[in-house]
Amino acid sequence: MKKIAILIFFTILITGCKDSCERIKEPADRDDCFFNKAINSGVMDYCDRISSNLTRNSCYSEIAISDRDIDLCMSIRGKAKENCVAKIALSMNDLELCSTLNTTYWSDVCFGGIAELRGNFTICLRVNNTYDRDRCYRNIAIKTNESAPCFYISNSTTRDLCVFRIAVNTLNETLCDKTKSVLIGDLCFKRIAELEKNISICIGASYPRIQDSCKKKVRELLGE
Repeated sequence: MKKIAILIFFTILITGCKDSCERIKEPADRDDCFFNKAINSGVMDYCDRISSNLTRNSCYSEIAISDRDIDLCMSIRGKAKENCVAKIALSMNDLELCSTLNTTYWSDVCFGGIAELRGNFTICLRVNNTYDRDRCYRNIAIKTNESAPCFYISNSTTRDLCVFRIAVNTLNETLCDKTKSVLIGDLCFKRIAELEKNISICIGASYPRIQDSCKKKVRELLGE
């Protein structure tokens, strides 16, 4: 009897909520009301009452993502389907689901996201957009404190700044020599020399002005 009473209570509560949304005259506002009710309650029946196809599909997508219901995702039409599949793939760390995506944008989001979740930069290669692929390599390099992903970055400045950051984070001055930009490499030597308070590292800088500035700063840090 107690279970029946609870069920009746929630049925009345849900019906009352529906009625409150139905009393809204403006279609867009009424749809928003049902959408919010669906998301907050997890009850898909609210989505069914939305008049706009776009909003209704987005509603189904949000419910599917919350429940990790891939079958519901697959039944959705339009762009919401790709968003739905990609987000479930990310939440489940499922690389195979990413492969089912047809939209380049969501495919890149999916592969890039899982690459970063796993800390596996080889997956970044499956990201189509050059900028997003470079960002994938960079983020994994920073996450793992490993320089290897940096060298796969196509943009030379982004590549060098990635190497610079890992070199400084790991206090590995040998990486400074691997930048394409002499200036970034010199600044890399300078920064590590200052952190290590080791004037001999300054010698790695090619520009005399930076080398002199490096030595001066290290001496100051050493109190000389």
